[in-house]
Amino acid sequence: MNAPFTFADAAAAAAILPRIDRREAEADFLHDLAARDASIRALLLDGTPAGVVQTLRGRNAFLYVYLLPPFRGRGLGREAASLLEEELRRGGAETIVTAWPAENGRAAAFAEKLGWHRTYRSACMVYDGGLLSLGEVPVRQYRDGDYDEAHALYADAFYRMRLSVGDFPHPAPRPPSGEERRRWAETAADRLVWQEGDELAAYVHLEPPEIASVAVKPALQGRGIGRRLVTYLVNDLLSRGHREVRLWCVVGNEPARRLYDSLGFRETVRTAYAEKTLFTDAPAKREEELLCS
Repeated sequence: MNAPFTFADAAAAAAILPRIDRREAEADFLHDLAARDASIRALLLDGTPAGVVQTLRGRNAFLYVYLLPPFRGRGLGREAASLLEEELRRGGAETIVTAWPAENGRAAAFAEKLGWHRTYRSACMVYDGGLLSLGEVPVRQYRDGDYDEAHALYADAFYRMRLSVGDFPHPAPRPPSGEERRRWAETAADRLVWQEGDELAAYVHLEPPEIASVAVKPALQGRGIGRRLVTYLVNDLLSRGHREVRLWCVVGNEPARRLYDSLGFRETVRTAYAEKTLFTDAPAKREEELLCS
């Protein structure tokens, strides 16, 4: 089958939002759809809205397909996914990640048929209370000169977390790179570090109102730095005018989960992630956008 698919922009996709069953759609996809993010497109079949897709290009790409119920069971989802996968491949993708609500067995079976292999699950957690009690903390803006030390503690912390959870296909720490350093420098306004004397104790990446990643140096864990740091981040984001603070916590990362529960975060949904490797020498996908330690 060669379905005559075409695509329309995010505005056209947003018009389909009222027809989407939120119980079966992935949480970040719904957020980006409502925000009319440029990664979102409407999927048209012979000019008729059939669903919505999301693609994020790069070596480690992302692909999501949502078909409206009347268009399911006809092989159209497979056709759409194949078309988009080829588009990402031509754009230089080496791996492609997809996601779905963890309880959606139909989506899991669909992804498996298309060659994706489930990797891990993550819980979306939300804090929508008031400001939290906190004294002074040694937090400052990330600088380019912090990269080597910040990357080392970040990579080590997530490496240890992945090993403890035991649900990741690429457990080895990701090495530093010039590409990553440039990306961190370009987005330095959304990155913070916790400095203890001459030593960096923790590193944070924000995507307001989301805490995208938190990493505390393993040798300094257990001293309350994580609690005070997350408290600082919550207060900072609320003070900017955000009504709630979001983060993702990997299922099985019990120390982090206990911390977030104790601060008043509540779980709203769980998402399962899966990965397809297009080239055998592909690197591990970038976990920074998906994990919160």
